[in-house]
Amino acid sequence: MNKTDKLAHCAGCTENFYNGNNPLGVSECWHLKSARLVKRVRVPLSQRPPWNQEPVKVFQCRHERGVVLMTVENRDANMRAYEDCIAREPRATPETGAEK
Repeated sequence: MNKTDKLAHCAGCTENFYNGNNPLGVSECWHLKSARLVKRVRVPLSQRPPWNQEPVKVFQCRHERGVVLMTVENRDANMRAYEDCIAREPRATPETGAEK
């Protein structure tokens, strides 16, 4: 992948500031040379489970404000833990409003 293609994947990353988009004279992000594409699930911080988003290809070093980029395996593990927690949680019945 050439540098132009890599820079296209950097758009929207908070570190893209260092790809010449700054008054500091820094012309290239220090992650750019070693950046590799990986699949991540983009989950907004304000979203409650379930997280059903499809994975997208991003650089492993990508950072976005207000978003967590997690592996599919981590998403699935978090979802299992969430479902286990919900299953153990006492619930009120509609008839009585009392806990089961």
